[in-house]
Amino acid sequence: REVFEAGRVVTKGAPVFEAGLAAVSALVGDESRAERALRDLEARDDYVPAFYIAAVYVKIGDHDKALHWLERAVEERSEAVLYLGVDPWMDDLRPDPRFRDLMRRIGLPSKAMDPSQKST
Repeated sequence: REVFEAGRVVTKGAPVFEAGLAAVSALVGDESRAERALRDLEARDDYVPAFYIAAVYVKIGDHDKALHWLERAVEERSEAVLYLGVDPWMDDLRPDPRFRDLMRRIGLPSKAMDPSQKST
């Protein structure tokens, strides 16, 4: 949390740090703070990458909204989607067949990235 707070101060509220704080809030069980931060991110006038919003929804546990925002990230042609298979922020989504389908559609291997499946 301290790193995201410091980054937020230095950058005067860059979306990556705001999203990071929201995700950390969700991780420590402060979902009301995380949801409030998400509403603020979604309402901003400046550009907020859809991937950041998706990551927060993953940590809140709302996979439907996380996947919606990941679809938007794909539409935005966000380079962040290239790391879906290894990004630890997405770990909770890996078992979801919709996530694996998204990865398949953008050309990323999905089976190897699902921690619930053992490699042979």
